[in-house]
Amino acid sequence: MNEIKTVAVFCGSNSGVNPAYTQAASDLGALLAKQNINIVFGGANVGLMHSLASSALEQGGYVTGVMTAFLEAKELVYEGVSESIIVDTMPERKKIMFDRSDAFILLPGGTGSYEEFFEIWTLVQLHKQLKPLGILNIANFYDPMLAMLKNAVAEKFMAEEHFNMAAVSEQVDDILEKMRQVDLSYRPEWLDAELNTKD
Repeated sequence: MNEIKTVAVFCGSNSGVNPAYTQAASDLGALLAKQNINIVFGGANVGLMHSLASSALEQGGYVTGVMTAFLEAKELVYEGVSESIIVDTMPERKKIMFDRSDAFILLPGGTGSYEEFFEIWTLVQLHKQLKPLGILNIANFYDPMLAMLKNAVAEKFMAEEHFNMAAVSEQVDDILEKMRQVDLSYRPEWLDAELNTKD
């Protein structure tokens, strides 16, 4: 079973159309706080990010926001978090989020959320970071993405074992348990193959 002490949550800086997205972000923040699991997030005071952080803080949770100076200058930083980290670049932001967290959850969001989640998913596949992943498919938001990935498996661009490294749930209340049960042991043979070098 994978132990989870700190979770990075990737989610939208907008709230989206369906109120279920905001409710899920709030529920996740409260759930993590109640289980004494720290949260690392993008640091914004808007959208699902705000709902996640404010709910966790209300429950006494520890919340770390990581934001770039560019976005801070736009007055988007959530001032009331437990810890606020300002960095210069997006790669620095991701590195801190990756290093500080031992699990990752994707809520509904846009390209920034996808990019962050897919990068850590790639690192897990490559055994550079063996940390649990979870996708909250609220109101079937991620059905198209999951269908695309299943097609990649069918077309042999992705191993089924790699696809299964990300737990998927439509409910906030069981995502952590599913993540704890994920098998991260699959290691393709080519990762251990000796490199062919020319003289």
